[in-house]
Amino acid sequence: MAKDVTIAGPKGFCVDPGATRETSSGAFVMLGSCAVISGNPDDDKPRQPALLTASVTRATAPLDAVAFDRMAAYFTSPEGQAGLSRGKGATPVTVLDLSRDDGLVLVYARDGAAEGDVAGDYWRAVFTSAGQLVTITVSGFRETPLPRDDGARLTREFAAAIRRANPGEGGTQGAPDGGGTGGGLTSFFNRLL
Repeated sequence: MAKDVTIAGPKGFCVDPGATRETSSGAFVMLGSCAVISGNPDDDKPRQPALLTASVTRATAPLDAVAFDRMAAYFTSPEGQAGLSRGKGATPVTVLDLSRDDGLVLVYARDGAAEGDVAGDYWRAVFTSAGQLVTITVSGFRETPLPRDDGARLTREFAAAIRRANPGEGGTQGAPDGGGTGGGLTSFFNRLL
């Protein structure tokens, strides 16, 4: 299922094979600086340091404009904000911005669950590719935070790179639960994100 989607990053970002995992229900992929991952300082480096992740899961119902509208509304609900939390359990999340366009929901959020070197704010986008549901996250670092506009731009570039790597999409695209907001979406996003 997840093998049907090729994950590619913007220029300077490569997949970290040691931080990639796949199960029968989906896949998780982490990307970082190509030069750091390869150990070769001559390889590409991103313009700004960031940590990128992608999760892929089966899409089980049509994901049309109405479904994307429901998904955007879900992220503004208390359940949706809890589902955006990067920590275990529901840590407080503040949605700072949310946009929906071109088959993509983009959320800019801040949570209190940031650990280690990762900054507290991050960008998350949800879209379909190769008939699968893809969720990507872009995080800056505490020492080198990403400016808001740069993080949004990088997230859109990441989504575009994945879409380019999966040309000729067709067939049924889907949503996580095929229904309204509530339990189905909550369990889906708590599992995936």
